[in-house]
Amino acid sequence: MSRFKTTILRIKGTIKGITYYTLGGVYISRRSSAPTSTQIKNDPRYANVLANNQEFGGASLLSKAICSGLEDTFKDFKEPHFTSCLTGFCRKLIQKGPGVPGKRQADLYNAPNALVGFQLNRKHQFRERYMAREIVDSYHSRTLVKIRILESNPSHLGSYPSSATHFRLTAGLSLVSPYVWSPEHSQYEATYTRINTFGTTVTSSFMACKLSHTELLLSLSAPIYTEVPEGVALTVWLGIRFYRKEAETYISFPKLGAMACIAVF
Repeated sequence: MSRFKTTILRIKGTIKGITYYTLGGVYISRRSSAPTSTQIKNDPRYANVLANNQEFGGASLLSKAICSGLEDTFKDFKEPHFTSCLTGFCRKLIQKGPGVPGKRQADLYNAPNALVGFQLNRKHQFRERYMAREIVDSYHSRTLVKIRILESNPSHLGSYPSSATHFRLTAGLSLVSPYVWSPEHSQYEATYTRINTFGTTVTSSFMACKLSHTELLLSLSAPIYTEVPEGVALTVWLGIRFYRKEAETYISFPKLGAMACIAVF
């Protein structure tokens, strides 16, 4: 800690980790220290820090639940920072929920349509790659989701490699439970643990880029369940990848795929 009796410019506050203040007529500067975990948990001065930490934990769990159901699918489309971006999105979603800060419900239904349009890779926007419109509905007590595309023609394809000859669509379904704060365990816990993070994926056949395709159907089912509770969010994702056909082999362009959330039920 440094002490100064005189100074031309008396700064009060913290700059680059150094705090400046006056104590007993003496001007003092000292290096700020981060609060300990015990202080954060018990000192009322750090109530906001504690609330933020708790809700960030809930956001991390919600983000992980979304990804877990489609882990193998996501890795083919996502950018390196996708997980942190999704966690940040979930943190904002928690802030829209009921309850007091630090204990608000982590639930996709806090803003049901907010996730729609969320990209796995911000540099490769799904609608820039594929512009055909789909119809998405759930059936059989929410255990089946169908994605129908009435017509897909060459004008619906956006930017793609000039050497690409075919494309494939990939649809994914991820079931996500809400998370609520547990006073007993001092952490966020899933309401529907048995069904949380369940996911499934289906991929279309190879389709020629220069031809029109009608009545495309992608069906995603959760056959091990007789019904999916209303409190569980069904997140539906759709992606596209391009290929070049050589003889009987389809060679992919792995870095040009795009995928986004298209519905939440």
